[in-house]
Formats: sequence, C-alpha cells, structure tokens
Amino acid sequence: MILSYQEIKEAVQDSFVSLYEKFAYSSKDTLYATIGEYDYSNDYTQIDECCIYVNFALMFLEKNESINFMKVRLLELVDEKNLEVYKMELNEEFNLFYSDLCKLQNTLNPT
Repeated sequence: MILSYQEIKEAVQDSFVSLYEKFAYSSKDTLYATIGEYDYSNDYTQIDECCIYVNFALMFLEKNESINFMKVRLLELVDEKNLEVYKMELNEEFNLFYSDLCKLQNTLNPT
C-alpha cells in the first residue's frame, strides 16, 4: 500500500475538489486521473485501487452522480474473497474502510 486508508481518503477528497469541482473534470476523468497519479508506483496494489474506488463512489453518490461507469470494477474490487486480504493490509483501519464500504451496499447490491 502506498498510503494509509485515511491518507488515501484525504487524497481522493483533494482530487475530487480540485479536478471535479474546480476544473470540472467528468466523474470518469476525475477517477482515472487520480488512479494515474498512483499507478506508476511499485508499491501500488489492489487495495490502493479499491480504496480510491470506494471513496470516489461515496463522493459521486453524495453529488447525485452516477457510478455506473465504475460499478463493474468496484464490484470486482470489493468482492468478498478480497476482504480478508484487505483486512490484513489495512489492520486497524479496516473498520473505517468497511464502514465506508457498507455505505455503498444499497447502491452496489440493490435488493
């Protein structure tokens, strides 16, 4: 992992404000530009990508933006089989991550 969960959360929020709100990037461009900033690092892992996706999804939904463009990859990232790995990597921050993930459950898995 490049950053802690809280640091990723804050970095995503900063990217959202600067790219999406200030420079009017589309939702899709905002997400992919942010991922592009981290993707070059040798330390970048699937958990980094997952944390970025989860936090952008929360912010887009808060702004009543569709997350359909990212839903397939987000569902792959938050698949139950990955959660144990994330729990080990995130350690004490897993509860914060899981709490954020639960906020997305109705959108990701409507009943």
